This record gives sequence, C-alpha cells and structure tokens, in this order.
Amino acid sequence: MEYPITFGYRAAGEVVESRDKAVAIGHRVFGNWRHTEYTTMPGAQALEQTLPPELTWSDGVDIGQMGPICVNGVAFAESEHRGSPVVVFGAGPVGLITAQVARADGAAKVYIVDRIPSRLLHAQDLGLEPIEAAPGLDVAAMLKRRHGSEGIPVVFEATGSASALHEAIRVVRRLGLVVALGFYQGEAVGLRLGDEFHHNGVRVVSGQIGNVHPAWSRETLRARTRDLALAGELVLGGLGRLVIPVEEVAEGFAALARPSEVLQVALEYSGQ
Repeated sequence: MEYPITFGYRAAGEVVESRDKAVAIGHRVFGNWRHTEYTTMPGAQALEQTLPPELTWSDGVDIGQMGPICVNGVAFAESEHRGSPVVVFGAGPVGLITAQVARADGAAKVYIVDRIPSRLLHAQDLGLEPIEAAPGLDVAAMLKRRHGSEGIPVVFEATGSASALHEAIRVVRRLGLVVALGFYQGEAVGLRLGDEFHHNGVRVVSGQIGNVHPAWSRETLRARTRDLALAGELVLGGLGRLVIPVEEVAEGFAALARPSEVLQVALEYSGQ
C-alpha cells in the first residue's frame, strides 16, 4: 500500500470547472471515484453520467456503484425468478436494492430475511415481505411449507455470511439457483455442502460486480439503475443513511459497528 491511502468507491457531485463547452458549470454527475472533494473526468464521461434533476445526490451515489451491483446480481438469475417468489438474505443496502430490482424484473413476491428488526422495517416500507431470522425459526422449512418444495427457484444471498449462504441453499428448490452477492471472508463456517447442495443439485453462482454479466456492461448496469429510479420502481437515496462531514470520518467508521442503528454511511464535502 502507498501513502496517502484513498478509500471509497461511489460518489456524486457537480462540475465546478470545465474545459468542455458541452459540460456546463453546475452540471450534476454520478460516478464511482474515490472519496475526495475534487476529481476530474473526460467531458464525454460527465455527460454520460449525468444525474437527472429528478434524482437526489444520495440517489446519484447509488447509481454510481451500489445499484449496478444489484442489477448485475439479478442478471445472473437469468430470468428464472420471473413470475415466482424469490428470497433475499440480508436487509442491508445490497439486499434491499437487489430485492427491489428483482421485483421490478418480474418476481411475483420478494421475501427478505434478516436478524435485525430495524432493517426489516425498511423492507416492509418498500412493500417487501420481511422475515426475521429469529432463534428457533427454520426459514427454509417455513417457506417450503408455504410455497411447496418446488416453489422458490432463485435466492439471492447478500449478507456475506457462510451460514446464510447455507440457508439460502436450503430454501431454493431442487436444481434451483443461488446468486451469491456477499463478500465471504475467512473459512466457510456453517456451510455444509453434504446437505441440500449435494442432494438437491443446487447451483451457486457468483454475482459479484467484479464479474459483470456477459450480456451487460458497467454503463448499461448504471443506465438500468437510473431508469428504475426515475420510474419510481427503485428507492435508492431514500433508504436512509447517516450523512456526516468528511472531517468526521472516524465517527462514520465507528457507526458501522452499530448495524441496528445505521444502515449505511455517506461523507459530505462542504465545497469550501
């Protein structure tokens, strides 16, 4: 690693200086540059990444990267979710956006599973079906009793927990599909591949944004995110986030250790 260390990967802002006649001062853009008060980009890119006036700065932040992550994940479902109920594990930003994208793309009903009640309230407000992963509740058994053993063709795993990945495998039907969106770290504790994965022939595919679906590009993923937001089918910035001045970034990192209170953190630059 080299000093100074840069961090962050999604942002929105306005043009304060331009050498391109087509890009006016005050032009609003979204993107995925590092956390910094100023950045530069080609004029053509600034025009391509225009933030429409109907959308907020917080919307723009998510169009830059978070939305495309989720659109990409749904693309890896290969349309198998359409017309059927689907399940999303994780009511964090990735799970909440993925659930909305899956619904907009034809899922008949979207369940979202999490162990944190406050996050499930966000899911409920979005018209999703929340399921609290409370101790003693067998989510897979409950959903299979409700929809039948063949009822759920696709599950999206967005927690990064190996045990949640195992539960996702248990939920999906025989020969069904699990799209893994979480960032799995360390050993896969709780993932038992000798159970449903083996006996039911479940397919598990990585839907990480580093693995862009062959039919899509980063540009088309962003465009799809923007269009869904403009159509009112996707809530982005309205999901709620703790916005703090960049000078207080340490507080932002500390807040992430309180997942029941904070869904996500954004940094704001004064521009002065």
